Order: sequence, then structure tokens, then C-alpha cells
Amino acid sequence: MDFAPSALGLTLTLLALVLVGVEVGRFLGRRLRTSEHQTGPIDAAVFALLGLLLAFTFSGAASRFEHRRALIVEEANAAGTLWLRLDLLPADSSADARRALIDYVESRLRYEQGASQSLRRTLLPEAEKAQARLWSSLIAACNALPNPAFAGLIIQPANEMFDIASRRLAARQTHIHPLIVILLLVLAGAAAALAGSHLAHTPRRHWLHPAILALTIAASFYVIIDLEYPRLGLIRLSGFDQFLTDLIAQMKSHGQAGAPLPPPTPLPTPPSP
Repeated sequence: MDFAPSALGLTLTLLALVLVGVEVGRFLGRRLRTSEHQTGPIDAAVFALLGLLLAFTFSGAASRFEHRRALIVEEANAAGTLWLRLDLLPADSSADARRALIDYVESRLRYEQGASQSLRRTLLPEAEKAQARLWSSLIAACNALPNPAFAGLIIQPANEMFDIASRRLAARQTHIHPLIVILLLVLAGAAAALAGSHLAHTPRRHWLHPAILALTIAASFYVIIDLEYPRLGLIRLSGFDQFLTDLIAQMKSHGQAGAPLPPPTPLPTPPSP
């Protein structure tokens, strides 16, 4: 099942839980006739724990979101470095490697932009085949180099690019543990019940404060979940995908123009052992 329905469902569940918790607390407050002086320290401890848990969970989600954005830039930089270093290869080998690199970066972009899990499963074999073709082209081209010492300059950014792809896959699968989500729901309901107990002795039922409490907690919870799944909610990684999109456009324009890149700076021949 995709994320979007469950995120909305969890948020609406939390919203209803807080409103129901306020009413339960109001009812119990009237039956037990508790006073703020008696329960004040307990109320403060529960609300403090809820606030801390929300703050730490939000901080973790924001940190993971920033990490995912940084990995996009790192992958684009590694692919751009490899594209430039392909000038070290012979012309015929370089052309094959360049086409394979363009296909690989395009397949990676399509895979990462896949919103649903089923779509990513469909696109994953395509990305794996493109990676295998690129690696085969690079190995064949490096074997044809007159100076084998230059092969490391080609292989190093390719390995880095593949490693970043694996790290992005791991980052996509790293999220809040379900037990933390359950604990947030329980604490939110408990805090709402304690807040409702202080409204038990008011002559009229006021909905403004309970509504603000429910909306504030639910909105905070939704933003946390939105940060955890930045391909499906209001918070997106699409802006940073532009780094890979621009790189693909530059590589294709170079291939269409047929103009070679500026020659690389000659590298010194390594001394013989």
C-alpha cells in the first residue's frame, strides 16, 4: 500500500483521538472531581514528555530529509566527474561509455522519482541493467587504455556513483520506527485527557481550546510523516532532482553538438617501479 492514504489516515486518527481524549478527560474530571492543584505536576510531566517526543521525532525526520537531499547532489557530482574523465579514453570507447552513462543517469532519475513502491519495483531492473552496461563499457574501455595507471581515474568516480545509489536506497528505507508512532498517539491521547479534565468544572463547553490543541498536534505529526516520505506529500525532493536533470541535459547537448570537451590537462606518466 502506498504512503499517502496511511499518512492522512494516521493524522485524522490522531485528530479524532485528541478530541475524544478531551471529552473523556472532561467526563472523568467531573466524576473524580480532581483539581489542578492536585494533578498539576503529573499534567506537566505528560505534556513535557509529549513535547520532547515530538521535538526529537521532528528533528530526526528533518535530518533524514536533509541527508537525502545531500545524496542527490553527491550523485550528480560523481556522475559529472565521471563524464569529464571519460575524455581520458580513446574516442571510440569514450562514445560507448558516454551513451551508457547517460542511460544510467536517466534510469536512476526515473527510479528515484517513482512515488509508489510498485512503480519503483518496476523501474529497479531497468536501473540495474543500465548500471551493468555502464560498468561493462568502462571496464572494456579501461582495458584499451595505453597507460593502465589512468584506469583508476575512471573507475573511482564510477564506484563512488554506484555507492551513492546504494546509500540513497538505504536512506529511502530509513524511517521512524512504528513503536514511536504508536507512542506518539498514546501520549497525545493521554495529554488530551488531562487537558480535558481541567475543563470539567467550566459551566459551558468551549471547543476553541480543544480544537486548537488537536489541530496543533495533528499538524505537527503530519509534517513529521511528510518529511519521512518526501516523494508523496507536500514536502518534495523534486527541486534537488534538477541537479541530475540539468546534468543529463548537458551530456545530451554535448553529444548532439558533436563538439568534444576541452582536452584534459596531461597527466604525468607514473614512474616505473
